[in-house]
Amino acid sequence: MKKHAFTLLLALVLVIGLLPVTAHAGQLDNGLVYEVYADHVEITGYTGSATEVVIPAQIADLPVTTIGARAFYDCESLTSISIPESVTSIGTSAFSCCVNLTSITLPDSITSIGVRAFEGCDGLTSFSIPESVTSINDATFVGCSNLTSVDLPEGITSIGASAFSTCTSLTSIDLPDSITYLGNWAFATCESLTSISIPDGITSIMNATFACCTSLTSIDLPDSITFIGTSAFEGCASLPNISIPKGVISIGSGAFASCDSLTSIDLPDSIAFIGTSAFHSCKNLTTIDLSDSITFIGDRTFEYCESLASISIPEGVTSIDEYAFDNCYSLASVDLPDTLTSIKTNAFRNCKSLASISIPDSVTSIESGSFLNCESLTSVDLPDDITSIEDYVFCDCKNLTTIGLPDSITSIGNAAFGGCESLTSITFPEHLYFIGDSAFANCFGLRSIYFKGDAPRTNPYSYVFGNVTANAYYPAGNKTWTKSVQWEFSEYITWIPYTPTPFDDIPIGSFYADAVAWAVENKITSGATPSTFNPNGKCLRAQVVTFLHRAAGNPEPTVANNPFTDVKPSDFFYKSVLWAVEKNITSGVSTTEFGSYSNCNRAAVVTFLWRAAGCPEPVSTANPFTDVKTTDFFYKSVL
Repeated sequence: MKKHAFTLLLALVLVIGLLPVTAHAGQLDNGLVYEVYADHVEITGYTGSATEVVIPAQIADLPVTTIGARAFYDCESLTSISIPESVTSIGTSAFSCCVNLTSITLPDSITSIGVRAFEGCDGLTSFSIPESVTSINDATFVGCSNLTSVDLPEGITSIGASAFSTCTSLTSIDLPDSITYLGNWAFATCESLTSISIPDGITSIMNATFACCTSLTSIDLPDSITFIGTSAFEGCASLPNISIPKGVISIGSGAFASCDSLTSIDLPDSIAFIGTSAFHSCKNLTTIDLSDSITFIGDRTFEYCESLASISIPEGVTSIDEYAFDNCYSLASVDLPDTLTSIKTNAFRNCKSLASISIPDSVTSIESGSFLNCESLTSVDLPDDITSIEDYVFCDCKNLTTIGLPDSITSIGNAAFGGCESLTSITFPEHLYFIGDSAFANCFGLRSIYFKGDAPRTNPYSYVFGNVTANAYYPAGNKTWTKSVQWEFSEYITWIPYTPTPFDDIPIGSFYADAVAWAVENKITSGATPSTFNPNGKCLRAQVVTFLHRAAGNPEPTVANNPFTDVKPSDFFYKSVLWAVEKNITSGVSTTEFGSYSNCNRAAVVTFLWRAAGCPEPVSTANPFTDVKTTDFFYKSVL
């Protein structure tokens, strides 16, 4: 039993012997608090109020090697400190918030400086890093607002996150060629920094590395750079120009946001990605060439680029994201690629100089507010596969005069065209199912509205055409167009039924629309093609007499004698010509030619009509036309 107890005691002693043991803690007369270890001493605190402190090289015959974490934290009275050659490391926040510390010399023996070691040391104006240090830790000098210069030795390989952040008086810093890494926010808000050269070994400008360096006018990026991170140069308001290295493949979100002085930027062909708000609020950016390799442009990328006049979106980009060009007031020209499929919410909102835009047929989605308040926009061609116009898409486009809605449109959102004061007419496709509230409200210039199909559904009291006085044409006999439905659109609309035609080129409400519908219905004529009538086409003499013959019921001519060599029994107009000559409606252009394929002018047509009516005498001889004389053969016909 005793042997077993002894064994346990021996094991316990051995375990304890393996643990680090503090021999004792103590305090010197000058207020330095320390702890003594087996082979060294660490300064752990300071209780004095002296302005100058000297750290001894030895305490209790052991070397002082460490200034521990927070050892001099918030020692506001401290103005200078002497550190012996025995010290090799400075701990985390060792001198944080020593706001009056103006003088400190680090010996060459130091190899490690901890995180936030000199944070908020506002009194420091210059600093020299020993040759033995290879890394500047995170936030080491953050908030040293009066630090104007730092001497970095060759051998430094990295500068950590926020290492010099908010060193607002730092005017310049030489980065040695040994540096291969700059951390996030490393020089953020160094407001006095004017120029910096990045060493060749660095491959990435990390997030916000130089953010808000408002005096930075020059930066040299090496060819080794492949990545520019989020907010890397955001707020560098004095940076007039920058050359992006040829190896960069990605520009992060907000990378150059609010670079107010940036006027132009060359992007290399290697770039494939431009992040959200990358050039947001670059107010003086006038030109930017987007490389063909770019496949993604994030939302708000060019928002508030007020001086940007034109841009060409590369082939391969499939989406213009939300607010991408919002408030680009000078943007007058945009070239969209055939790969584009969607234009997202408010993408071109407030582009007040954009006069026209061609939207590729590949686009299937145009989201709400995409062209809201584009005051100069006069016309837009919409792709054939668009099915909906979402809320506010063209709202307050005050100079939009025409817009063609493709047959694919089934819904129009709230205020989609509200305030389009110059829009004079609109034709709604046959399969339109829904129109939102105030979709065309305050379109004060709207005079003609055409519906091809059933009455679209609306919300109660939606006032689709609020404050609009116009004629609205709807298909006659269509039972969906009830009085109550019509009232939901607007109380100031005059509703007029019309007879539809099968032709795409016969505008509803045109002066000849009903005449064409009647002629087709009565088989007097058909179209030039199954879907077109060709209303502006020229009529031949053979066609005009054929129309008249059919309008008369296609009577058989009673004479078979045909004196005309240009009229054959196989011609569609053969009987029509014989009948017209028999009825004294017309004769030939000569005794042997009818002139079948000659154009028939207005004077000839009214003469044919007048003779077909029996040559009645005009009731009045008042002639308002200067080009109609009493000696003309068509004088009585015109009257």
